[in-house]
Amino acid sequence: MDAARRAAIERFRNERLDEPLEKYLDEFDKWQGVFEDLMESLIDLSEITSISDAMRIETLSDLEMQIAFRYLAGPPISKDDLKTIADVKS
Repeated sequence: MDAARRAAIERFRNERLDEPLEKYLDEFDKWQGVFEDLMESLIDLSEITSISDAMRIETLSDLEMQIAFRYLAGPPISKDDLKTIADVKS
């Protein structure tokens, strides 16, 4: 059973590490502009509660802005996945 688990982890690591660089660069280019627009619309995240409802609705009515906003709260890769890919215990 432990051998099967280790084999599955190794397959997962290889799949993630073998993803083509071009795929990452394309996604990065696409989302960089979206995040820049989001940051500009929010100006200062410490003042998010003082941003008018109209501005929040306008910003978050765009699907790409919604997706980008969700990533502000956490990393795009889970902690467990990162540990598995990095092959470390903690």
